[in-house]
Amino acid sequence: MQFKVPSLNQITSNTITTFKRFPLAVISALITMVLILYLIEQESSKYEHFETLIKIAFTSSLGVFMFTALRLFGDKNPLCLVGIVAIVGYYFVLPDMKNPSSIVFERHVFLNLMFFIMIFWASYWKSNPSNDEFWEWTQRVVFGFLTSVLFGLVLYAGLSGALFSVDKLFSLDIDAKRYGQLVFLVIGLFGVNYFLSQIPQNPHKLNIHAYTKIENIFTKYIITPLVIVYFLILYSYTFKILATGSFPKGILAWIIIAFSFVAVVTYLFWTPLWSEKARKYRRFLFLALFLQTIMLGVAISMRVGDYAWTEHRYMITLLGLWLFGIALYFLIFKNAKYKWIFISLTAFIMISQVGPFSAYKIGKSSQQNRLQALLKSTQPLSEKSDIQDRYEISDMIRYLNNTYGIESLKPILPEIVTKFQDQNKTKDHQKNMYYDFPAYATKALGFSYISRWGLKREKEGKKGNTSFSIHRPPIKTLDIKGYDWLVEASYVQQRDKRKNMTYHFANTISKTDTIFKLYKDALEIKEANIIIAHIPLSSFYKEILEDTKFQSFREERSSEIKNFEKLNFNYKDKNVSVKILIFDLYTDQNHTIDNVYAKVLYKRL
Repeated sequence: MQFKVPSLNQITSNTITTFKRFPLAVISALITMVLILYLIEQESSKYEHFETLIKIAFTSSLGVFMFTALRLFGDKNPLCLVGIVAIVGYYFVLPDMKNPSSIVFERHVFLNLMFFIMIFWASYWKSNPSNDEFWEWTQRVVFGFLTSVLFGLVLYAGLSGALFSVDKLFSLDIDAKRYGQLVFLVIGLFGVNYFLSQIPQNPHKLNIHAYTKIENIFTKYIITPLVIVYFLILYSYTFKILATGSFPKGILAWIIIAFSFVAVVTYLFWTPLWSEKARKYRRFLFLALFLQTIMLGVAISMRVGDYAWTEHRYMITLLGLWLFGIALYFLIFKNAKYKWIFISLTAFIMISQVGPFSAYKIGKSSQQNRLQALLKSTQPLSEKSDIQDRYEISDMIRYLNNTYGIESLKPILPEIVTKFQDQNKTKDHQKNMYYDFPAYATKALGFSYISRWGLKREKEGKKGNTSFSIHRPPIKTLDIKGYDWLVEASYVQQRDKRKNMTYHFANTISKTDTIFKLYKDALEIKEANIIIAHIPLSSFYKEILEDTKFQSFREERSSEIKNFEKLNFNYKDKNVSVKILIFDLYTDQNHTIDNVYAKVLYKRL
């Protein structure tokens, strides 16, 4: 496939044609762009209409690929109206967007992926194209998407470079958020329109091109050797399992999926290269894939048996079933069609994201049942309860809270959840409920929270001294009266068995020569490369570490801390007036400072 740089006239003409062909997709992209630009400008989730606007932005962004795919089903079809209804419905099922869980973003990504995959087969849903014809169409869609990304990156690099140059040359002091807004301007005005313009007008009248030299090299000497390497690794491991009787490791599932993806893509890339003599060998690839899906099933069944379903295990299982079905289909049917690879994948993604059998409903229900059963079997709980039971209860509470929200634990721990919500509903740091509840819940159950690292320490016999951490909730507004500048300072010490590395993040005040550098035991301030203040902090840190109010371990994320005034340090001499506010502080098991993050209020005297 040849690469051509479009002229300005071509881009303008294609933009008009694209809008006429995909009006709803283009409008969706523009709405998303405008809303994100506005939200970046507002900068705060406390903005009155923030939640409404972010939900509309989510909804409209889903429409870009969805309306493109629905339009490809035909010029005159009612599916676009169905799409509008679906978009409106999606808006109302979106949860609270002020503190969304990771599931909201994960589902959104998968739904976009589903509609993007639908683009590959929507034009052929009524027809039965040859594999060569379908692969030609697929290449053009993928190539159009990749070139739109490439051109978008080049355009953004050029525009951001121009913006930076104007800022520095003319001292305009341009806000850094303009660069973020520029990203979405490029995507909304150029990226989406260019991609849509590259989708062929008539998929049934495509000229099938011969591979270029680059495509031949990529297929024969890059992607094919990768498949062979994966094949050798996986089957060597399979033989090891059969020989030793050892069980497969958890990472095996991901390796098999990676192999399967590369194998299927390789098979598709070989489409125009198969000779008549070589065609009989094509089925060996799917035979290898078929056998590995069986191994994938064994690995997943063991994980589910030990730890129950999660959304990710469920999606891996569905992906394994899809791979199993595709491998079987290509092994049984001599004239198997490529379009069913994409149609079936779309269906499996839809099942995993929508409806009563979605990954999130199955995962949530399974983990709730597992936690409930474990709580019943381990009563009464205390610090003397089995460490493994305490860890598993801690981990399941953390997982349900972080993934599905605190409401998912209400059916299991109704009194604890209600009491925690009542204690926190009037606080200004609601986001910290995300971190604080697991430690609060386990303490209410009768024991301290156990993290993975805490379990490891206990099993290794490392009791006594433990690591220590403090986390101050975010401060939305900060009184800077009496100071001229607010800067950030960080200290990070990284250790491993071979080396001891220390990182100091120096911050410089804009338009001055003042540099702030935070060390393990002091804050140093330089002006024109001359030290004007060296502020010792060892005694300050020692007071924090010895104060019983702050004796909460890393697992508990400082949930008991009520007053953070002791995390503030004031210093004044003839040169400077400084106030240091500690936001994060970590130590190792010997209470040696590992990491510090602070904000510094500064005035030059």
